[in-house]
Amino acid sequence: MVFGDPMEMDFWTVALYYLSREQERMKDPNYVPSYNLTRSNPSEDVICPDASASIAIGGARQQATTAPVADILGISNDQLVTDSKDGCKHDTDVVRNEADKQLLIYHSTLDLCYDLVIDSQFYRSLQLERMLLHDTKRHLYEHSQKCSASLLLLGETDKAVQMLLETDPSNSNYTTDLLKACLAATIRSSGASQSTIKVVATNLIANSRLMEGVQLLSLIDKGLDACRYLQAYGHWEQAAWLAKSSLCDRDCADVFIRWSDHLASPSVNQRVKALLVLLSIGHFRRVIETLHNMRYVTHAALFSEACLQFGVLQDDQSQTTVLLEMVFSDYARYLHSVGFSRAMRHYCAVAGPTGSKLLEQYVTSSSKL
Repeated sequence: MVFGDPMEMDFWTVALYYLSREQERMKDPNYVPSYNLTRSNPSEDVICPDASASIAIGGARQQATTAPVADILGISNDQLVTDSKDGCKHDTDVVRNEADKQLLIYHSTLDLCYDLVIDSQFYRSLQLERMLLHDTKRHLYEHSQKCSASLLLLGETDKAVQMLLETDPSNSNYTTDLLKACLAATIRSSGASQSTIKVVATNLIANSRLMEGVQLLSLIDKGLDACRYLQAYGHWEQAAWLAKSSLCDRDCADVFIRWSDHLASPSVNQRVKALLVLLSIGHFRRVIETLHNMRYVTHAALFSEACLQFGVLQDDQSQTTVLLEMVFSDYARYLHSVGFSRAMRHYCAVAGPTGSKLLEQYVTSSSKL
């Protein structure tokens, strides 16, 4: 509180970072914001918590595959990015292009205290470093169990298999861990085995074995489905962790949009956190809408001006224009109410036809006095 309102500091810090990043990325003519990328075959397989355990899974969608990391410390910024079959580009452990390399050098100022809203590249690297630290500190079987589960979710299959094979023969989970290690080591991302494993995962989830089912889905590169199950069962932050750590930008944006809707709902009412989540996926127009709906008139207007200054409001121009007219008109009304006539005239001028009508009303009313 020494620095004033924490919301102000957090919002503008995160906003500046992602506005700068988006401005750099938009220099690439082929760049498309992650939330604008369309999914050809959206998954319809996620069941509700009260669904029957006997539901079969069909029509499996081809999912992006994450390149395995052989060494948990072997993260190189010079690695090449490969496109998956569904068009996702995985940049969680690599640098996607020259613009991102510059961002890592000049714009890596977002503090780690922001956790799930920091850049995906840094976040995945951070999780791998944490797993390495946990690995060096584990002494009990429970520690190894948590580490192996996290490594499977992160796609570090080789390391997870090695850890599972270290289970003591006297342990009651010895056979289970060996079978899980065999499954993880021999799994294939396509064919009949994938459909079978998905059915097993669905039945496990429906019978209150959520984490086991999520691990199986992650093993067959169905991380988006795993995140949706976690969200359906109320594990919102765990779903965000999995999305940030293992999914491509497009799928991560899908999970984060659902999370932001949940945070902004009346039952949760964490709209400030929802704003940070939307900023982290570059959904700036949605941030303006949320600020406007919250009646944060000043924030909405100033953030809109910042977006225009950085040139990041390129999608759906007609709806964006209408939104900006509403935001600037409301801010002009507020400025008029507190007696800032010159500023009011400026925002009426940038509010388009709506602002012109508003200014005309104010001029007419003042002339009658």
